[in-house]
Amino acid sequence: MELFDKEFVHFIWDDDLKNKKCLLADSIGNLVNLVNGSGVNGYCDEVKKSRNAGKPFEDRDEDCWRFAYYDPRYECKKAFNEGKPIQFQWIGKEHWTDVTEERQLTLENINLRIKPEEHEYRPFVDFSELMEIIGTKLFWVKTKDTFNEFLVTGNQNGAVYIVDRWYTMQGLFDDFTFPNGSPCGVKLEW
Repeated sequence: MELFDKEFVHFIWDDDLKNKKCLLADSIGNLVNLVNGSGVNGYCDEVKKSRNAGKPFEDRDEDCWRFAYYDPRYECKKAFNEGKPIQFQWIGKEHWTDVTEERQLTLENINLRIKPEEHEYRPFVDFSELMEIIGTKLFWVKTKDTFNEFLVTGNQNGAVYIVDRWYTMQGLFDDFTFPNGSPCGVKLEW
């Protein structure tokens, strides 16, 4: 994936960039190389108003950076190119979905993030351990495959009752999450 997109090139003194982290370079060519990872003639920094702002190029200091590249999705696009897992979320929705195709990085009305590292969890040992964590006998869970939410309405012999079926603590862990997306289990401490 080509990271550089001319839509995100700005002059360094553009007021819209103030206090935003940008890639900076002294020429468009160097900026293209910097964005695509093939150049070192530039750097990444937060844009601040300079005393040279608005002056013509010939009146500016020798070491002044003239061009800025600001793409709010740049870090995620770069990470995707490096093979790191990326997720997107439709604005106004809770669920995050893994990016599987490059085109998903450019969808409108989405948030992007580098997929957080998953902490290791284990199933609850029994219902009393589950109660210590959530503090109530009635609680909601969400299926991992369809994201439908269900009320847990009973417990018996180390199992919980959801809709019309009993689930062991291992089944609860394997098939459900809490509504906020966290696993139905205990986080392992290392």
